[in-house]
Amino acid sequence: MAPTDPTELAANKAAIDARTLIELYFELEDEDERDVVLDKLTALDD
Repeated sequence: MAPTDPTELAANKAAIDARTLIELYFELEDEDERDVVLDKLTALDD
């Protein structure tokens, strides 16, 4: 059953976003692009 609690939905979305950013980070070769992704990943933690 899918979650309906707004807090749980937000947590699930944040986890998906974080996973996507982590995957992207390791796919990138450019150091500047990696820094941008890392900044976005760090912002999710705030």
